[in-house]
Amino acid sequence: MGANIALDFACRHKERVMSIELFSMRRKWPQVDVDDIRQGLREDLPGFMAGFYRKCFLGSKKEYRMFVEHLQDVYLREIDVETLYSGLDYLEQFVLPEVLEGVEAHCIHGARDVIAPVMERPQFAGVEETLFANGGHAVLFEYA
Repeated sequence: MGANIALDFACRHKERVMSIELFSMRRKWPQVDVDDIRQGLREDLPGFMAGFYRKCFLGSKKEYRMFVEHLQDVYLREIDVETLYSGLDYLEQFVLPEVLEGVEAHCIHGARDVIAPVMERPQFAGVEETLFANGGHAVLFEYA
């Protein structure tokens, strides 16, 4: 979702953005996927989010262990459900621009991403793309 929000901002405020790095972005979130997420949040919020975090870190075992050890419990305690639902509402209405005019962009994706599968990534004409073979959704660990 972060890449979607960043792209939205960059397209609306081109004069304020020199370039943008788009990590792990999906062209569109299918309604069935958004509905499944909503159902998972309703049925078992902590369990669903723990599973989501695990999926985010696929391919990054060391970073995942550090996240679980130092941050996951805090994240699970402090979840703002309304913000999660608001984010899902945003993903439902998001429309990917066909072209990126006036926005220099670089798309980075992990081939092992199960949250935003690589086959569902946006591909813009003239935009550089980097694909990490072992990267998951948190591909920024590969990129850094």
